[in-house]
Amino acid sequence: MKTAQINKFFNPKSIAVIGASRSKKKVGGIILNNILLEKYPARIYPVNPNANKIMDLDVFDTIMDVPEIVDVAIIAIPSMFIYEIIEECGIKGVKNIIIVSAGFSETGAEGLKLELRIRVLAQKYQLNILGPNCLGIINARNNLNLSFANTPKSYSNGKISFLSQSGAIGTAFMDWAQSNNIEISKFVSLGNKSDLSEIDFLKYLEQDNDTEIILLYLESFTDGRKFYELAKSISHKKPIVVLKPGKTEATQKAMEAHTGSIATSDKIIEQALEASGCIRVNSIEELFNITKLLAWQPILKGNNVTIITNAGGVAIETIDQLQANGLEVSPLPKSLQLSLSKLLKESASTHNPIDLLGDALARDYKNAIEQVVKSNSTDAILILLTPQLMTESLKTAKFVNEIADKHHKVVLASFLGGEKVHIAQAFLTKEKLPHFNFANDAAGVLGKIWKWRSHLETSPNSRLHYPTIINPTLKVTNKGEMLPENETKKLLDKYNIKYLKSDIFNGVKDLGKNISKIKYPIVLKLSHPQLIHKTDIKAVRLPIYQRSDLIKASIELDEIAQSQSLIDYKLEVQPFIFEKLELILGINRDKDQIIDSEGRKFSISKGFGHSMIVGAGGIYTEVLDDSSLRLLPVNRNNAMEMLKEIKYGQILFGARRQHFDYQALLKMMLNLSKMIEKNYNIRSLDINPVFVTQNDAYAVDIKIFID
Repeated sequence: MKTAQINKFFNPKSIAVIGASRSKKKVGGIILNNILLEKYPARIYPVNPNANKIMDLDVFDTIMDVPEIVDVAIIAIPSMFIYEIIEECGIKGVKNIIIVSAGFSETGAEGLKLELRIRVLAQKYQLNILGPNCLGIINARNNLNLSFANTPKSYSNGKISFLSQSGAIGTAFMDWAQSNNIEISKFVSLGNKSDLSEIDFLKYLEQDNDTEIILLYLESFTDGRKFYELAKSISHKKPIVVLKPGKTEATQKAMEAHTGSIATSDKIIEQALEASGCIRVNSIEELFNITKLLAWQPILKGNNVTIITNAGGVAIETIDQLQANGLEVSPLPKSLQLSLSKLLKESASTHNPIDLLGDALARDYKNAIEQVVKSNSTDAILILLTPQLMTESLKTAKFVNEIADKHHKVVLASFLGGEKVHIAQAFLTKEKLPHFNFANDAAGVLGKIWKWRSHLETSPNSRLHYPTIINPTLKVTNKGEMLPENETKKLLDKYNIKYLKSDIFNGVKDLGKNISKIKYPIVLKLSHPQLIHKTDIKAVRLPIYQRSDLIKASIELDEIAQSQSLIDYKLEVQPFIFEKLELILGINRDKDQIIDSEGRKFSISKGFGHSMIVGAGGIYTEVLDDSSLRLLPVNRNNAMEMLKEIKYGQILFGARRQHFDYQALLKMMLNLSKMIEKNYNIRSLDINPVFVTQNDAYAVDIKIFID
């Protein structure tokens, strides 16, 4: 239903501008003027109780006075009056609303309260609200500008759609696109996302025949898991490029001030974007650069790049950049080298890079490109040029463009310099051949596109189903408490997760009564629900080889328990394992942000669900910072990738002729994933360490926290 209504935002037959103004310097006047300027074919109704005529149009006092139920109402009035206007729209039957006004959650608690009241109205009247605090909507394919941004060029063939949580970044992008001959299809300023979000518009753009490339600037995810599942499907059909700031604490605080966004862990976001097939960029510049390549060139089919240059030093530096981004600069086939040697001067290099030398003329570039572009040995051609005494930069640019137009091969250029190459650079941009001021920029975006393409080849083209099954039998007294040990072991047994067997004693006296039954060597631990990090207070003793040492250790742990006020503590005895690797397995559920306001609960954002982490364990977990993360559920391939990504993986797989049972660890990871699928109310799980021996894997210290 939402998708059908969203089509009316982009193709309305009737529009009301509430807060329309005669002044083209006021937001309401700018919006009305933008609609009229492009002569968009719709019935336009200005609404303003203080005017009779605005821009030669009859004006209506309220939305109730408008003679029809309009497809879209755009509101540009102070935030204090908006609640009543939304109510009137709901009573009137107007379903689709754009609120450009600021003064909501981005301003603090009172603004948030007002925004939530508007959300209640949206639910009451089944409204679709874009904003507030947004710029509006533009459909360049049909000359519609429902925003207070400058009207972009009308593009009959624009294929790029941009969803942005920042209006300013949106206007900067459209201005850049217009200056660089980039054709856009649609632009949506999401604002605070009180109702409609990136999810709703992504669903629409997935089906939109006028959109082939999707760009996103997001400061928060409305529903991380839904985004992940949706993007995983769309990315097989259309590239999704995401600029998501928030890698530092300072950035996260700035985003909260900007749109009221609450940040989630960037490690989770990074993994979610990668696993869903999105292309993540790290700057506005990179967003612009990758847009050129996607818009103007065929999709990269492989990772082999051929460099053609007149500057050996630049080419050598570029090889480093290409390989750092997952691309290869492979030797050319002998047959191609022979063809090149017949056309180029004897001193030129016919390897890869093809070095035409500093005195290269335009025809030398032409001869080289014509041979390489016909070869199946390369997937992309990178043309490098520096201005030297004999360099013909513009003539070379014309040859590059002419040849690229005739072949379905990725061709991009980097003409380095200033005054002596700027005309050639402008020519390439005008002709829609991607040019980069620096070769490392070309390498960066080319590498990101290759990473996306290679991911699609190994990732299924299907929407995931992520179960959220609550297990009512997992209970704790207070929300967020740790599951009791006996319940933890029952749960592990149910899902075939092996753990190191323990003997539990109720203090020193109980241990003393049973001390003759204990077989050495052992580990002695202090156990209590409040005790999270045992080693921090020296609550673990190992290895213990004899009775006298055990008695001494138990007395010492009793003293620690007393000093920490640990009532009803336990002493835990486990066998000491000599040959093992210690790893950590952890699972955490990304937080949902839910707030209470005026007696109601509101979901502000939903997280990405559970994620699993594996890494170096034991006392070195924080010190080594050696870990890999995936969203759940994981399959065998995912789990194997995780183990290969950590440094401990090299030892796990048999470095220095040591062999450990990584298959048993894989089985544990898969069983944990299955356990979470059936027990969504597990908030977090921590197994540290996991012992991986030569013939098995065991969970040792296990903590499970329940909502």
